This record gives sequence, C-alpha cells and structure tokens, in this order.
Amino acid sequence: MLERVIVDGGDVMLLGVFTHTVASTGKEFTTPSAMHLVVEDGEIVRMHLYEDTLSVDQAFNTD
Repeated sequence: MLERVIVDGGDVMLLGVFTHTVASTGKEFTTPSAMHLVVEDGEIVRMHLYEDTLSVDQAFNTD
C-alpha cells in the first residue's frame, strides 16, 4: 500500500508497505518499504529499494 509520495526535483521517494508471499515456502510477510527514484527527462533512470531484509530472509528460510 502506497502511503506517501515525496518529490523534490528529479528525486522521488515512495513510502509504503509491501505484502508478499514466497512461492517456495508459502510464507507471507509484510514489510515497510521506501523506494527512491531518480527521474531525468521524464524517465526513471535509477531506483533503490529499501525494505526489512530480516523479514525477507525469514520468509525464504525453510527452517
């Protein structure tokens, strides 16, 4: 769910929460996320995604 969009020139920050299901384990997890986009001439030229990597690791772990 997208919660906020922040724009400063060509920098765009998207803040929200993602929910995923891992096909191999069947585990569902929810993580807050931030995505930084750089826009030049109307096109996205760079994207960085930040999320809770521990939750991602645990969802993929079959132990």
